[in-house]
Amino acid sequence: MSLYYVHNGLYFDFFLFLVFFVEQTRLLVGMWQRFFNPQRIIVMSILKNIKDLFIVPEPEGNRPAANTEKVTNAPVRPAPTTNTGGTTSSNTGGKVNDKFVGVLFGAIEKANQEGFDYLEFRNSLQSLKDMPMDEATRFQSAFAMAKTMGASAASLAASAQYYLNVLKQEEQKFGEALANQQSQQIGQKKQDLTNLGETIKTKEAQIQSLQAEIETLKQQAGSLQQDLQTAAQHIESTKNDFSVSYNFIVDQIQKDANVMQQYLK
Repeated sequence: MSLYYVHNGLYFDFFLFLVFFVEQTRLLVGMWQRFFNPQRIIVMSILKNIKDLFIVPEPEGNRPAANTEKVTNAPVRPAPTTNTGGTTSSNTGGKVNDKFVGVLFGAIEKANQEGFDYLEFRNSLQSLKDMPMDEATRFQSAFAMAKTMGASAASLAASAQYYLNVLKQEEQKFGEALANQQSQQIGQKKQDLTNLGETIKTKEAQIQSLQAEIETLKQQAGSLQQDLQTAAQHIESTKNDFSVSYNFIVDQIQKDANVMQQYLK
């Protein structure tokens, strides 16, 4: 008798579990029909739809301190490096830039595949983020929805790799554009700096030559100044000698003239 009740109790527990499973499945299907209408998500024509898969919109001034779904918390990959002929650049870190995020999401939106792929799967994950479930359950629940749309684990993985390749192509394009900017801005400025250095050396050599020439001219000026003083002294001496000689003779003649005037009548 006790064994009979034990078996019936187990059957009853299993029946309750089955009812719970069916109800949860019905709830998930209802959510799927509400949030994942195939006509809405097969093709995403608005870029913001794709951005919302990675960035949770938040009202200004009401942003939480941390959100594991936000792309701003993802590690920032370093920009591709290119050889600029010996030019070294310091690591200035980096931050998520709205302009670059828009470009990358634009590339994803442009390359969006038809049918249910990784982006739609990501959308499923986003819709379940507020549900009380761990990560494994959330992924498995989203995958259960994906399978109803004909997706498989392999197709989702291939789709994710496809979008990674799309982003890789954008990284290559950015690397080429960056190398071009480095050539124009850094390379040209480096050449200008070299040219300025050569010009400075030339001017410094000219300055040294001019300084030597100025020193020679100063010596010549000093010599001329000494010659000028000597000549002036000689002229002054000649003047004085002439004056004294003139007065000496004039005085004698004048004296004789006076005497002649006195005595010769």
